[in-house]
Amino acid sequence: MKTYKSISGFAETELIIKHSRFIGEAYPLKGTEGPRSLCKEAKKYLAETMVKYKDATHYCYAYIIDDGNMRASDDGEPQGTAGAPILSVLKKRNLHKTLVIVTRYYGGVNLGRGGLVSAYTAAASAVLDIAGVKIFDQSIIAKIKFGYELEKIVEQIIKKYEICILGAEYHEAITFEVTAPQEKWQEVKNTLAGFKIQVESERSCWL
Repeated sequence: MKTYKSISGFAETELIIKHSRFIGEAYPLKGTEGPRSLCKEAKKYLAETMVKYKDATHYCYAYIIDDGNMRASDDGEPQGTAGAPILSVLKKRNLHKTLVIVTRYYGGVNLGRGGLVSAYTAAASAVLDIAGVKIFDQSIIAKIKFGYELEKIVEQIIKKYEICILGAEYHEAITFEVTAPQEKWQEVKNTLAGFKIQVESERSCWL
């Protein structure tokens, strides 16, 4: 993926449905070491929720990392009534690298299968509405070093390729920390090399 859609940040909300409390939490997953690290991140958030709401009845969740990596759990609710509805909401919104946990405190009234599906769908939808949406682009963060005599040339390159400067250091030479779309980066590097401008480091990230 060159881009993906996730949520803007953590969000939390609560619904009361027939005396049961449904607490929805939504997390963007930001691990940078592949699907396995993102799964670990999701498990960490789930463990924290289970501590925070340690006396709850159910901790149901779903997450999607990409089209080949997703998971859902009913955590003791009737099969298909909790995790699957949460996952369905994530799919319908085309969200990736996103986790939704819905914690339930049982209120003494049985909701039935249809009622549970409706409740977990509503809780997941409500918390995602609050979280908002963000499009993430695959980018490169790099440091480039050059002499003062090349400053104007570097500024022209930065303007041409719509590169963002994240930081600058002025010593014997100038060092810029910059970010650029990954799809443009090789062309940027070739242009810099033509002026003998050094790329000191580079790494891939999602911005």
